[in-house]
Amino acid sequence: WDGYIEQRIVGWDVKRSWELWIEEVIPKEERRLASLGKTFEDGDGFVTEEGDEFQAPPGMSLRKLIVARRQWALRLARRKEGPNLANMKLLGSTPDVLNVLIMLTQEADVDIVKNAACALSVAAFHEHNNGAMGRMPECVEAMVRLAKTDDV
Repeated sequence: WDGYIEQRIVGWDVKRSWELWIEEVIPKEERRLASLGKTFEDGDGFVTEEGDEFQAPPGMSLRKLIVARRQWALRLARRKEGPNLANMKLLGSTPDVLNVLIMLTQEADVDIVKNAACALSVAAFHEHNNGAMGRMPECVEAMVRLAKTDDV
């Protein structure tokens, strides 16, 4: 298992595995679409909860359609993973939360310091918090101190 294998053999194995996978998946998908009375050319209207719909350009090959739909779905998922602005703003608008987080960066427990630094970095993404943190000398001092340590 750990012996030398030529790159072309590995490449051939990958190519053959892909072909076998396509030979299995495409007919299944065609049967599924046929049961719905559709074909690949119909585009299947891949709809999300928000109503966004993947629209395939006309004349797109099956392989390009699969790749484009997958890339579209990944981009859509990444958009949903964005920051929670309400939580960011709440960190700075709640009294003394930033001061408590700065105080926690001075603890001896490295995990507490890491989590406090992470919470401060999240809070800094909101414009209101960023300005308030920049005006807090203890916050600037804590960031400089944390930047000098190897553990955090």
